[in-house]
Amino acid sequence: MEAAAAVVLQKAVALVSDQGVSPVLIETKLLRGSAAEVLLSESASADLLVVGARGRNAISIALLGSTSSFAMHHAHCPVVVIHAAKSAS
Repeated sequence: MEAAAAVVLQKAVALVSDQGVSPVLIETKLLRGSAAEVLLSESASADLLVVGARGRNAISIALLGSTSSFAMHHAHCPVVVIHAAKSAS
């Protein structure tokens, strides 16, 4: 599972790099643990935390929680939440 996660991370960085987003420094880490807690810990030494949102509905957020919402309310640095683009139907 760790190898698969590393591949996804590498592809995500390549996708951002292909968009011409330089000179932004992208630092990657593959860490174990609760996503919300790991992000909170890492935000202590970060300039900016960028997280994605899957667009769950209000009921699932209330039942399951939301990592991006947790980050917005508890991070030690500014947080940017990127929502997935809606597909045209």
